[in-house]
Amino acid sequence: MAVRGNVSMEASPLPHFGLTAELERLRSDARAFAQRLRPRAVENEWRPIHERIDWEMVEEASRLGWRTMGLPVSDGGGGASALALCVLIEELAAGDMGFAVILDQTLKVQRIVARAAYEMALGHASTRVQGGRPLIEHANVACRLAQMYSELEAARSLVWRAAWAVEHDPSYDYALGSAAKTVAADTAVRVCLSAMEIHGGLAIMYRDSSVEKCLRDCISFLHSDGAQDSHRIRITNILREASR
Repeated sequence: MAVRGNVSMEASPLPHFGLTAELERLRSDARAFAQRLRPRAVENEWRPIHERIDWEMVEEASRLGWRTMGLPVSDGGGGASALALCVLIEELAAGDMGFAVILDQTLKVQRIVARAAYEMALGHASTRVQGGRPLIEHANVACRLAQMYSELEAARSLVWRAAWAVEHDPSYDYALGSAAKTVAADTAVRVCLSAMEIHGGLAIMYRDSSVEKCLRDCISFLHSDGAQDSHRIRITNILREASR
């Protein structure tokens, strides 16, 4: 048992900010699934509406138990935690937001869809040469990528904290859910706009870059599950009530 000063680390455990081995496996499986999903989603996007849903992938996700993993085991589901659902949806949304929403309608959790845009921007900046060197070696681009990374990590931390707290914190703060939603949605739009700036003119050429799709997807979540200001008012009402 580790002891620091007069405080037993066992008696006073530090908070754990990572994922369990089981959740890491879920994350890895969902990420591999999303990597196969992304090119198919790009191909389907401009087809007629009734042809855009990739039912083959939906059925595969159902066979994996993801569509019903939030239901209790007694009802035939996976009995997954809110945090597990957040991990799953984030990974699927990085493959395609539209696909993630299909499952999200049964799981109803928040997500950080903007990660795909960040990954595209990082890849582009690492390979695109301008002024005799890769974009990532230009200070302004490097700073923008660092800011994108920092904001995504901060948003994810808030989403995970809210998801963990709703099941484990006896004094759960009901403002956390709305805070996670507003921060994640605002962060997503900012990160996508930065990703488009890094791509330059290529960002608006949908056949050459799908980063603009990320922005269109993320904008929809400024009002999904309630408008941003509606959630901010909800937070303020909770804070006001708590101060009485």
